[in-house]
Amino acid sequence: MGLTSTPRRMVITMAIPDGRPLVCYGYGRHSTAKQELTQEVQEHRCYGYWERTLRDKGIGWGGWFYDKAQSGKKPFTEREYGRQVYALAQPGDHVVCSKLDRAFRSLKDGIDTMEMFGARGVVFHSMDLQIDTSTPLGKFFKQILLAVSELEREFTRERTNETIALRKAQGRPYSHGCAMGWKKRGEKPNQIYRIDKAEREMVELLKYQRDKGMSYDDLAFWTLHQKEIACKRHLPTPTQVRWALLARQAGYPKIANYRLFIKAVKSGEIVLRTA
Repeated sequence: MGLTSTPRRMVITMAIPDGRPLVCYGYGRHSTAKQELTQEVQEHRCYGYWERTLRDKGIGWGGWFYDKAQSGKKPFTEREYGRQVYALAQPGDHVVCSKLDRAFRSLKDGIDTMEMFGARGVVFHSMDLQIDTSTPLGKFFKQILLAVSELEREFTRERTNETIALRKAQGRPYSHGCAMGWKKRGEKPNQIYRIDKAEREMVELLKYQRDKGMSYDDLAFWTLHQKEIACKRHLPTPTQVRWALLARQAGYPKIANYRLFIKAVKSGEIVLRTA
C-alpha cells in the first residue's frame, strides 16, 4: 500500500489484500414523500447492474441496504443503512445506487462521502447518470452532476416557499398542521380554514380552569379525562395547553406551528390581548 499526499487531500493507492473477495453493495432510500422508485424497483435495478457489469469481473454481491423514510438532508453516514454500507465497504469494493438523489441531495454530503469512499479505495456507481468513480471522466462528472442535483433541490424549495407565502397571505392552510381554533375544509390544494367551535369551547374551559389556579401540567392531564370535550385535537402537554391559551389571547391567528407562533409574538407580528 502506497501513500502520497496532495495540497488538498490524502490520496491512497491500495493493493487488494490476498484472499479477500471483492463485493458490491446496493444502496437505496426513500423519504416520507411518495417516490417514483419503490424499494423493490431500486433493488432490482442495482442487482441487475451488478450482474451486467461487475459479476464477470469476479466481484460478488454484498447485499442490499435500504433506508426507509429518510430525508435526503440527512448525511449518508448518519442514516442507519448508509452508515452500515460505509463501514462494510473495503478497498476495491463497489457501492451502487439506482439514482444519484437516492444517495445524496446535498452537494457537500455527496462530495464528502464520495471523497471518503475514494480515500478508502471504494468505487461508487450511480446508474442513472452512469457515474463510475474509478474513471477520470466519472470523477469529473461526479462534481458537475452533484451540483446540478443540489440546484434542482434549491429550485424546488424556492417554488415551495413561494406557494407557502401566497397561501399565508390569503389566510389559507400552508402547512401539515392546523392553526389552533380552526379546522381545514376542502381538498388540497384548495383547502380553506373554518372556525372550529368545539376546539374554541375547549379553550374556554381551559381558560376558566387556568383562572382558578390550575397549572399547565394539571390542565394537560385534565383535558385527557374530560369526555364532554368534543374537539378532535388533544392537548397532552403543557406546551400545547399554553399555545391554546395564547392563541385565544391573540384572537386565533392562522399559524399552525407553536414555534412560529411564539416567534411572531416576539417580533410584534402577533399582539396578545390583555383580557
